[in-house]
Amino acid sequence: MTDNMNNQAENQAENNNNDSVLDSLKDAGEAFLVAGGRLGDVVGDFTKRFKEERTAEQPVGAHMMADEVDANDTLVQQMKAAVSRARDSFKEASSKDEYKNASVAFAGDAEGIVRDLAGSVNRAARGTKDTAQADEARTALNDAVSQVREGFDKAVSQVRDRAASSNNAEAKTESEGFINDARGFLDNMINRISDALNRDDADDIKDAANSNAEQAHAEKPAEVIDGEVVNIDDDSDTSKGDSI
Repeated sequence: MTDNMNNQAENQAENNNNDSVLDSLKDAGEAFLVAGGRLGDVVGDFTKRFKEERTAEQPVGAHMMADEVDANDTLVQQMKAAVSRARDSFKEASSKDEYKNASVAFAGDAEGIVRDLAGSVNRAARGTKDTAQADEARTALNDAVSQVREGFDKAVSQVRDRAASSNNAEAKTESEGFINDARGFLDNMINRISDALNRDDADDIKDAANSNAEQAHAEKPAEVIDGEVVNIDDDSDTSKGDSI
């Protein structure tokens, strides 16, 4: 009977430990979802308002801009749907791997949506990069994005505090790794938005030129000289090859 009681106590302790770990991951995951969803709202609102202002100032092409606004609204709804799916996955998760898989799946969905939203940001701001209107819009968007990051930092700080107070080393370690991964995903999305806001036609031309140059270099034919494959490089006085 004593052995059974000991086994029950050990099982209960193990269950409590697992619950503490999963609770930490759930809280960290929720912070990530809130930040990702909020980022989608912020960027979507910025793009919509900026395009509507441009439509009012430039009635020519207003129909095309209206279509872009509708497409932007669709992307925002896609982000909300991605958050909802991930939240459902977190509710159903019963292991560390399931929580992590749900987070990675959301990150993949969110990054794809943010990539498209970034394209909308770039199109909205293009042609007005150096205007006072663009400067004001850029400042407003940067401030809003900073608030998203600050909200995430505050939420995960609370997760860390709860993990520390649980005296559960595994919960602390697992939640910290989860937070770092989520922060990396969020930073990548924010950086993509920032790059899109500051990108202009000259950047596209430069990237296209670099891409063409790299492709031309990759397609340059090799020659076989004295049993060696030699890549001919016009910018170098020497050629290197591997014997065959």
